[in-house]
Amino acid sequence: MIVAKGDGSAASGASFAAVLRARRMRAGLTQRELAWRAGVGVRTLRELERARVGRPQLGTVELLADALGLVGQVRASFIAMVRPAGPLA
Repeated sequence: MIVAKGDGSAASGASFAAVLRARRMRAGLTQRELAWRAGVGVRTLRELERARVGRPQLGTVELLADALGLVGQVRASFIAMVRPAGPLA
């Protein structure tokens, strides 16, 4: 089982999908509720949680972070999960 730590960072080997689902569940939201709050489609959220999106769009992840009420280092860790490593070309 993959678990998100309390500080918002992922446990070793955790995927963005698992962390997103854990955060949504911790917030007590359904997929539909989180999608509505974030302004994204339910299908988009479902695909993100099932890890069927190879590289989530940064804007979508930021919308989800806002909708989940993530701030500070927790937000930064959540968003960093989808940012490419290293300098941009």
